[in-house]
Amino acid sequence: CTKVAELSAAGAAAGFLSASLSNFALALRKMKDPQYSPSLPVPKISYSAAGLGAFAGLNLNLRYQALNGMDRILFDRCTYLWFYLIVTGTARFSLNRLEEPNRRWCQGLPVAVRRPVVLQQKPVRRVKKVKKVRKPVQLSSENQSALQFQPAAAA
Repeated sequence: CTKVAELSAAGAAAGFLSASLSNFALALRKMKDPQYSPSLPVPKISYSAAGLGAFAGLNLNLRYQALNGMDRILFDRCTYLWFYLIVTGTARFSLNRLEEPNRRWCQGLPVAVRRPVVLQQKPVRRVKKVKKVRKPVQLSSENQSALQFQPAAAA
């Protein structure tokens, strides 16, 4: 029971701070540009604090209890460390992915944020064509006489 209260208080404080700072940043931006409107709605401070407090108290407490119970059981009974690490790591990752939309909903934020698709052009590889020219070899006078064609004597 105390862990629920601790997590709820921490969640409410975090929700209060994040919503307060978001509203402050929005007010500063609107002072510079009065026609500015944010792409995502900024939640009310009370809604964000209450939502994140409830989320942390209930959802994160259940996650905390489940992961610690699984850690204790696997650590005591598992003979291979790599198996223990893979199972608990997978559980932590999957629980985080499942809880993220719930946290956004509790704070009053949109659950699915659609990002615009930006197509990146592949860089064009420019190849510089080089024409290879053979330079004539400078031979010394001794080498030139040795390389000259000497016809065979007629028999």
